[in-house]
Amino acid sequence: MLTNKNYSLDCRIYTPENPESNFYNVRSTLDIYVLSHFFGWIFKSILLRNSWMSWIMSIQFEIYELSLRHWLPNFYECWWDSLILDLFGCNALGIMIGAYIIDRFNIPKFHWFFEPSERSQIRPYYQRFFFSLVEVREHVEEQRWHVFASAKNLLTIIWFLILNSIADLNNFLVKKMLGIPSSHFFLITRFIVLCLFGVVMSRDFYDYTRMPDGHKKINFNMYLFHFILLAEVAIFVRNFQRDLIS
Repeated sequence: MLTNKNYSLDCRIYTPENPESNFYNVRSTLDIYVLSHFFGWIFKSILLRNSWMSWIMSIQFEIYELSLRHWLPNFYECWWDSLILDLFGCNALGIMIGAYIIDRFNIPKFHWFFEPSERSQIRPYYQRFFFSLVEVREHVEEQRWHVFASAKNLLTIIWFLILNSIADLNNFLVKKMLGIPSSHFFLITRFIVLCLFGVVMSRDFYDYTRMPDGHKKINFNMYLFHFILLAEVAIFVRNFQRDLIS
């Protein structure tokens, strides 16, 4: 049953009274899931092929963890776990290593927000995104992609963010619904299959954004990926309502 419970966390970093370790709370969080978190963000960074998109999704998921604790108790974390170990730890290192791998092996990047121009490329990396905001008209006139060139472009990227959010959250929602541990064969198999499918889906979605208006076509992979994720959400909502009634 999904219930709203009050969870009390000991978020102290230093625990001198603990016989096992003076830093027991931190030590107890350093398990195999830290490594899976780290390697997961390397994979996701390579899948997205865009550091800005990776950072947006990283911050976005931490917000989800804060917002959905009443449904998913395992989202209860200490501030240092969310910020230091997750956001600026595993997530940041994974994104940086993923970006390095992309550059090292010359993997084509995905320009989810705007097509780079000569004016933007000569600027420092941290200024490129903000500088691009003043180049919207130039992108439109030269028929280059820009997320703010039209409402359709913006909504397409927002939907991509929502779709990835659903894919991430469904891992936890399915686990909650079935009442099985993260190490269960079913969850591991599902996770691997969707990750591999996500590689194809990400590429197809990116190609879709670049199709000219009037010629956009959603292929079978995109339909199937949407169906799987939305079906899981529908099953979760149905079970959630049943648990509330009972």
